[in-house]
Amino acid sequence: MNSSCCCELRIQLNEYPSFKLENAVCNHGFFMMAPNIWNPSTQCFSRPLRLADSTTSINVTISQSSHENCLIVKLDHVKKITSLDKKAILGQVQRMLRLSLEDEKHVQEFQKIHPEAKEKGFGRIFRSPSLFEDAIKCFLLCYCRFQNTLKMAELLCDIQFELLNGLITGKDNMILLNSNQGIKRKRNDDDSSMNTHLRNFPNAKELCCFDEDFLKKRGKTGLRSRYILEFARKVDSGEYKLREFEKCTSHIKLCQKLKEIKGFGKYAAANMKMCLGFYTIVPIDSETKRHFEEIHGRSSCSSEVIKEIYGKYAPFQCLAFWFELLAYYENSRHASFHTVDFNNKHLNKIEENIMPPPPETAPSKNSSELLPDSECGGNPHHVLEGGPSRDEDIQLVDVDVTMEGKANELLLFGLFLKRLVINLDVKFVNKNSHIREAVTPIYLQDI
Repeated sequence: MNSSCCCELRIQLNEYPSFKLENAVCNHGFFMMAPNIWNPSTQCFSRPLRLADSTTSINVTISQSSHENCLIVKLDHVKKITSLDKKAILGQVQRMLRLSLEDEKHVQEFQKIHPEAKEKGFGRIFRSPSLFEDAIKCFLLCYCRFQNTLKMAELLCDIQFELLNGLITGKDNMILLNSNQGIKRKRNDDDSSMNTHLRNFPNAKELCCFDEDFLKKRGKTGLRSRYILEFARKVDSGEYKLREFEKCTSHIKLCQKLKEIKGFGKYAAANMKMCLGFYTIVPIDSETKRHFEEIHGRSSCSSEVIKEIYGKYAPFQCLAFWFELLAYYENSRHASFHTVDFNNKHLNKIEENIMPPPPETAPSKNSSELLPDSECGGNPHHVLEGGPSRDEDIQLVDVDVTMEGKANELLLFGLFLKRLVINLDVKFVNKNSHIREAVTPIYLQDI
């Protein structure tokens, strides 16, 4: 089949006057996580999406046509598509970009009480094509730095690709894990099926093919591995019915459902509520605490303080907080620079050069205590009490107590907020928290 051929679908935007693709995508860390790619030069978003069989993936590229007032969804290497597959693809696009009448109503109601957000076109928070992917990424946000979250998402996509293409195999006497030599693949005489599946984020059934040791070793998911696998197994078996989560209209009932998820603490649950369209709860981590101290002069993130600052925006307190936080990053002198071409895939290389090395500290002897069942939500460097924690596999400790650490964290978020795309031939060096680029100039201000 000719690589240039593709099928196009369209989503009319007449009912969504507040919608702008860039604003709908580039507003939350989820859009940076694999397999998502945003290209600022073309204003296009691309990633694999699943067909109706929930196994086959095709790559889609989404752009906005101002002339036709619609979204154009291009399906790469696809000439024709069935009605069921079309429905599945459009449903995932609409979920990611919050294209529904209810979401549009929320945006307009929020912007009515927050004129600055309306002026900036802010009101939608990007999410994944499925609630399952949202949930796993909420696990990945917990107990590690954001650069590690990005790396784990990349690795999960890698092992999903290897699984579907026969490079590694599933549980039925096929996974062979050797703690000293890593993964051994059972040889298959017929490798003709290799490279027939796209690299995508794993669904519940695919994750269930692996055990905890494999996920720790190849996915670098550390102590959260058992919670990820338990959640995946309960979704795959039908014990957790995610459609019921999505349809839940009661905040109280949703809280009860989220409490049932082992490993979900307050931070992860708050992020999940945001993904499900409940915006009353502000996710609290050390970045929230820093923001409150620097912007509002408050040393507490108590419910009383949150009510005092964001109560006037109810029931959209979380949206108001996110808008304020993003505005802070964009206005910060540490993250003020011009947009250049960037490839999301290479962000980890950039981060390795941006981020200072971790302190030389010994691993915790009681590493299992880092992720207690009752309260695992929150980044290890985002835990408000007890100081920084350490992931046993990734082995990074937050150092944002120093000014250099804060500047580096801000610079990382600046990369995210400015929708950068780094070309393949770009090389970075890091010296005294300044960045130089070896091929094409990147203009950085006040770093």
